[in-house]
Amino acid sequence: MSDTEDTRSKAKKYLPETVVFLVVLTVFIMTRFIPICRVSGESMEGTLNDGELVVIDKDVVPRPGDIVVASVTFDDHSENVIKRVAAIPGDSISIKDGKLYVNGSEYDAPDTAQGYDDIEDAGMLGDGEPVRLGVTKDTVSGRQGGMYFLIGDNVNHSRDSRYFGPVSDTEILGIVKKVIN
Repeated sequence: MSDTEDTRSKAKKYLPETVVFLVVLTVFIMTRFIPICRVSGESMEGTLNDGELVVIDKDVVPRPGDIVVASVTFDDHSENVIKRVAAIPGDSISIKDGKLYVNGSEYDAPDTAQGYDDIEDAGMLGDGEPVRLGVTKDTVSGRQGGMYFLIGDNVNHSRDSRYFGPVSDTEILGIVKKVIN
C-alpha cells in the first residue's frame, strides 16, 4: 500500500468522527456565543414571519422601537416571545379609542405594523387610563432598568404586554440584530 492510499484510508476512517465533532462544535458555538431564536406565530407578521430565525444581542439596553426576545410567564407557563418595545421605564402608556398612546402621544408604529389604527382589545389597558412603567436602578452597577411594554407588530393577533403585563429588564434576553431566512 502506498503512502497516498494509506492517507486516504485513514481520512475515510476518521471522516465521520470529524464531521460529528465539527457539527457539535458549531452547535455549541452558535448556542453559547451567538444566541439564535425562532419566530413562532403571527404576532410580528409584516416584520418577521413564522419560522424565521433571528440573531440577538444580549449586551444592549432596549430602546423604543427595538425588537426584543423576552422570557415571559402567562397562563402558568414561561416562554420566549419576540415583540417590539413600545414603551420603556418611566413612560406612561394607554389605549384609547383603539389607539396606543405613549406619554400622551399616539404611538408611531413602524410601516410594517398592522392594526395600530384600530386596536381591537386593550387588554389590561382597557380603561384608557395611562399606566406608568416602573424604573429601577441597580445599586452595584448604577445601571437603570425597570419595566418595558412590549407589543406585536400584528397587534390584533398578538399576545403581548396587554395580556402578560409589562416585562422587567431582567426578562429581556436580547435585541434582534439580524434575521436569517
